[in-house]
Amino acid sequence: MEFNLAEKLAIVKAIDMVILANGKIDEGEILYLEQLMKALEFGFEFVQEARKFNATQAKLILQGMSESKKHSLSHSLYLMARADGDIDEKELETINSIFMAVGIDIENAANTKPPFDVSDVYFESSEHILYEKGKPKSGPYGKARRAIKIETDMEGIEEYSVTSYNLDDIPALWGSNIQMASKQMKVIESESTKTVLRGYGEDPGAMGHPDGVFSNYGISIIHPNNKIEKIVLHRYDRSEDTEYLK
Repeated sequence: MEFNLAEKLAIVKAIDMVILANGKIDEGEILYLEQLMKALEFGFEFVQEARKFNATQAKLILQGMSESKKHSLSHSLYLMARADGDIDEKELETINSIFMAVGIDIENAANTKPPFDVSDVYFESSEHILYEKGKPKSGPYGKARRAIKIETDMEGIEEYSVTSYNLDDIPALWGSNIQMASKQMKVIESESTKTVLRGYGEDPGAMGHPDGVFSNYGISIIHPNNKIEKIVLHRYDRSEDTEYLK
């Protein structure tokens, strides 16, 4: 999920408040903070800037965030508090005070889920159609089985790897027939019927080749009633979209 600079400062300030709530910093909290730093793309010096951030202004910024961003905040605060093995009373009081200030439902915050869980998706497609600049270019093919897999290795961190597979060949049974190598992506849009991810960063071995620039890729997951109807793979540098149908 993409956060602007002001939102990042406000979020880091809230996280820092939880870390300091019980007067001690645990190793587990530092490890989780490092994961957040990678996901939100900030350094340790950013924490110092967040500590200087006006508390009233931070509250207003957090109040103005979307519900999906508030969900991400609430989940991150709980994970930070649990990073040392347990949530003590002072940490819980701090979290609850932040929730009240921001407008997050305290009773349901820990159990609230975003409209669609993108953390472990495996979608098998029986057919696909290629579009160029919004116009059909090729397909449907009658039979062209593919699979899109989305996964994350870090709980609570919204960054994912997206891989596509060709299921028409025997090697695909063992997951060795990769059609599109894994691309790292983040959620940039989350609605009740659609979730959009966009690539970020670059494969160090790509040497500038467009296939290794992850921002050239993205996917849209269409999921009415939280059931995947189709997935669209975007190739932004080519103005191409591949629509994978159920």
